[in-house]
Amino acid sequence: MDKILTKRKMNNNKIKKAGFIMPVIALTLFLAGNFLAEKEYHSSFPPITELQPTAFTAPLDMAALSLGSRRVFADIWLIRLLIYYGLESNGEGKADSADEFYKEFTGRAFHIARLDPSFRSANTLTAAILAFNMNRYDDAEALLKYLLKYHPEQRFYTQSLLSVAARKKGDPSEMLESIIPVIQAPDCPPLIKNITALLFRRAGRYAEAAELYADIIRTSKEKEYIDKAVQGLKDLELVRQGYTDPLSEELQNI
Repeated sequence: MDKILTKRKMNNNKIKKAGFIMPVIALTLFLAGNFLAEKEYHSSFPPITELQPTAFTAPLDMAALSLGSRRVFADIWLIRLLIYYGLESNGEGKADSADEFYKEFTGRAFHIARLDPSFRSANTLTAAILAFNMNRYDDAEALLKYLLKYHPEQRFYTQSLLSVAARKKGDPSEMLESIIPVIQAPDCPPLIKNITALLFRRAGRYAEAAELYADIIRTSKEKEYIDKAVQGLKDLELVRQGYTDPLSEELQNI
């Protein structure tokens, strides 16, 4: 009888151990799988820590995140931004001098971008206002680079960034680094490649311009851009021989 009881106790202990071990194994496998999934997952939204809420924005930001409605609340912030822009334009703002007008515009534009970087119409509009209405090319460039960080596939952001670079004076090399991943994509349109090649020429990076022209000739089916690429290579051959780039003056105002 004692042997039977002892055997039952041993079996019960085994069952208890198994009952303890199995959940531990399951939890370990779950956590390992979750860790690997997180490593492979790249969110199209910035992390919450980048939102940088203020006392003014925090209530709506919390609602946006808790309800999973980033686009809806980005829309609200866009409307508020345009109202602010309109008031400042009409001289109804609180600025004490012309230099202080729109001082909140850049921060508000970035707030919309952080809430929803895929909100293309809003983000391209705010970038365009910064660059072409306010001559804040650096702010517009920083905004578009931020957007491309999360949505490199958005061609409108790329084209907007190229437009800003073309209007902005000076060496566009730093901005071009943000464009390189885009032009390397198999489906990058020849329009973007052609403008980028011109900016490479403006920066004196002739070898990279030549590579882009050759790529356009090799991959494009649009005769207009193939012809431009062929002419571009002819121009660069003159540069290689020591002549001034035939477009040297035009390149400063693409």
